[in-house]
Amino acid sequence: MKNRPLMIKLAIPEKLQPYIDEYIEWAKVNLEKVHASEITLVSPLGYAGQMDCLGHVNGKLAVIDFKTQKYKNNKPSYWDTWLPQLVAYREALPKDFHEPFGTKQNPRVISVTINSLEPQPVTHKVWTVAEAKVALSTFKSALKIWQNQHKYKPKHAK
Repeated sequence: MKNRPLMIKLAIPEKLQPYIDEYIEWAKVNLEKVHASEITLVSPLGYAGQMDCLGHVNGKLAVIDFKTQKYKNNKPSYWDTWLPQLVAYREALPKDFHEPFGTKQNPRVISVTINSLEPQPVTHKVWTVAEAKVALSTFKSALKIWQNQHKYKPKHAK
């Protein structure tokens, strides 16, 4: 068992170790650096959420969301309904989050899937700029509807 001392220290059940090993392999190949994880973001547009990860994946800054699912025919599904959440996180990043990187970057949005039925290689999807643009428009429209229905007006909305 590769990580036995760490497992004991963290009290990780032995049956989960193969899943963890698959994630570690994916991270070794794809995830160069994690800048933030499990961070609460609050948007002046009047919404908040908990972003899974902001990191560099294959050389580019990315907002990352991790999903577990039961693979069908040993393949993951990537649902369009995941994307509005990801672009909302990206939009809620503080305006000065670019400063540590030295340049302005518009992070990519990536969904990472882990098979919950059996240990398999972890996979990811980089959503396209066009897909993200449509999802952001959809999210903002849904947000407006929700705010109108609940008579909610954000204090700092633009």
